[in-house]
Amino acid sequence: EILRLGERSEEVKTIILFGLGSYGVVFKAYRQIEGDVDENGKKHQYAVKRIFPTINAAFILIEMLILKLLK
Repeated sequence: EILRLGERSEEVKTIILFGLGSYGVVFKAYRQIEGDVDENGKKHQYAVKRIFPTINAAFILIEMLILKLLK
């Protein structure tokens, strides 16, 4: 599913556009699941990336491996 700013999926609502890059668009988002809060009661926030469909799968895999190393 492709998300756009302000749209919701069953699980995620995008709230802010972080940036546009060579591989896709990154949004700040939060999960719409009850209880997904930090120790202060605030909703956890996430970065959600929409990857452009024209990107080579090898580039996507490399980026995923780098992100996994960074955690």
